[in-house]
Amino acid sequence: MLTTDQILQALQTRFKWKQADDIHQMLYESEEVPTNRIFACFHSHLNKLFNFMNSKAQTNLHFNADESRELLQLLDEIVEISALLQKAGIHIEIDPYYAEVIERCRGFLQTVNGSTIPADLCPINIVTYDPIFFSSVGTISLQSSPGLANLKLVGEGSYAIVHSYTDPTYGFRVATKTAKKHLTDKELERFKKEFLVLKSLKHPNILNVYEFDESRNRYTMEYCHWTLQRFIELKNSKLTEHIRMHIALQFLKGLSYLHSKGILHRDLSRTNVLIQGFEFPEAIVKLSDFGLHKTDESDFTKTGSSMKGTIEDPLLESFKDFSTANEIYAVGVLLSYIFSGKKRLDACEGDIREIVDRCTERRLESRFSSVREIMTWLENIAYENGLLLWSGETPWSNLEPWQGSSRQAWNPTIEIVPRGEDIS
Repeated sequence: MLTTDQILQALQTRFKWKQADDIHQMLYESEEVPTNRIFACFHSHLNKLFNFMNSKAQTNLHFNADESRELLQLLDEIVEISALLQKAGIHIEIDPYYAEVIERCRGFLQTVNGSTIPADLCPINIVTYDPIFFSSVGTISLQSSPGLANLKLVGEGSYAIVHSYTDPTYGFRVATKTAKKHLTDKELERFKKEFLVLKSLKHPNILNVYEFDESRNRYTMEYCHWTLQRFIELKNSKLTEHIRMHIALQFLKGLSYLHSKGILHRDLSRTNVLIQGFEFPEAIVKLSDFGLHKTDESDFTKTGSSMKGTIEDPLLESFKDFSTANEIYAVGVLLSYIFSGKKRLDACEGDIREIVDRCTERRLESRFSSVREIMTWLENIAYENGLLLWSGETPWSNLEPWQGSSRQAWNPTIEIVPRGEDIS
């Protein structure tokens, strides 16, 4: 039987001359030898074949025989190499979206006469500038019960990796967020501060966190099924205006609560807003990823010029000057996405377009003054169009009189919308 060193040496030799473009080699520079080279080769090869599949899907939905065999061989090789690395104590994980695409491909690829591409598979979203392969620990120790639980990759950001596991005692999924090893002391301090801020917040639309493990720089948190982006990608054709309105109002309520505590998120994005899925019409929104948050008193307001959020307000010259008006720009971008399912700002029409346009005004003084003000506008639109979801939900405009708009505050008897089909 080969030793760990012999396995790694054999893999290093095997992949020494395999092709990988410069971009993918740079993506995995932080990985150890030989996984850095292996991951770059696999990523580059997959993207080449997926790009070709996208082009064929636009013409005749026929994936050529040579490319079909090439992709099948590549997928088999990924399985083989993963098993070898596992023997060497290295656990390999694949980006969940790519893992899903790979599984779909295995279902239709043929070794002869080419393969018919499923109409609903393409276009495949090609990931070029983020890694899709990861090496990590494969288990987590459980303090509440003996033994180990298997970790499943959920996603990765610039500073941390998120996994999930099933709690063996209670049977529900829990997420973990682990700081990457290359973080500076300042970045690690920010990671820990993120946990403390989340721990201090109590709101149904803010992600719950549980415990921080100092020895691993990891904390546990509640598990969410999707990012907002993934949820809409999967469910867009099934999302009624009622559901979109409910999601939008929850997002705004969570953010309004955050602002009431003197905290700006500063990194709102389609992937930092999470969704917990239940039976229709229950879809609970959770704000997450507070790594760039800013408080009124925090030393963390002193940020470097290179730091920036995902959605960039074109009027923001320096990130350290980030204000509520800049946060509202990101709100407009996300509201447009929630209601249209499209990433461009001009995708909405009518009253929603009016809100989006005011959020993203080219003059800061013309934007909404607060998130609560946006909520009141949206609640009025919901009431006027019969889009309110629950009889027990209290409009924010009942709690604070509406000012500064032609739209009037209202105090209606909220209509119960008939329940529709399950979207979970």
